[in-house]
Amino acid sequence: MTVLAIIDTNVIVSSFLSKDPESPVKQIMRFLDMGAFTVLYSREIFEEYEEVLHRAKFRLGEADIAPVLSAIKEHGIEVEPDKMDASELPDPKDAPFLEVTLSEDGSFLVTGNLKHFPSSPKIVSPREFLSILIGEQA
Repeated sequence: MTVLAIIDTNVIVSSFLSKDPESPVKQIMRFLDMGAFTVLYSREIFEEYEEVLHRAKFRLGEADIAPVLSAIKEHGIEVEPDKMDASELPDPKDAPFLEVTLSEDGSFLVTGNLKHFPSSPKIVSPREFLSILIGEQA
């Protein structure tokens, strides 16, 4: 069974910032590169990935960014979810991630900011998602 995941931007950024090669975020990005799960994203989410990864403060070059964006396109599916009222979220900019998550049964939103989203078994930390992936690989 294919695991479906929406990857919050903070997970991708954290994978670049983490010094630990075995950190959950680094492992998730390796699994993504191998096509071990399917990324779901909307146009809005992909645009956020591009914008955030190109921020000067992260000091990432195109050689860092391009492979990640390419892997998302290669191992992902762009979806057009229904819009939701984001006023209930602590950060309304997170709405696109929740919209995609709610639009696809069996999908997981992987985020380092669990407090930004309602409590749900569909919304998991990178460590929890890694356990899901490893369970699927076994």
